[in-house]
Amino acid sequence: CVSTQKTLCVGTLHPLSQTTLEVKKGDIFCYHASVHGSVGITTEYFIEDSEIVKFHSSTLNYEHKGKMEEGMSGADAATKTLAYQALKSGQTNIIIKELFRGEVRETYTFKITVK
Repeated sequence: CVSTQKTLCVGTLHPLSQTTLEVKKGDIFCYHASVHGSVGITTEYFIEDSEIVKFHSSTLNYEHKGKMEEGMSGADAATKTLAYQALKSGQTNIIIKELFRGEVRETYTFKITVK
């Protein structure tokens, strides 16, 4: 599900500063990715144990929303927020892949502990 409404995140994953996260059952936490579909910059994810953590939602915040609505080609650069929800106690990994025209450019692994 992709929407433009904001999700309240109790924690944010970041490949340089927040690669492990401890959350409580029911908490929602997020990853923010730069995407630009018309250029081929996309993001995908994989949850190793979806009984511990599930994908919750995805939101887009367009950098040039007005220009995009006017139909300007290439104005679809955005920040995509991937939100996940903690379901039960345990540990799992979320793997995020940042792609350019279908080729993996970066892969990040985040260790999630649900208390």
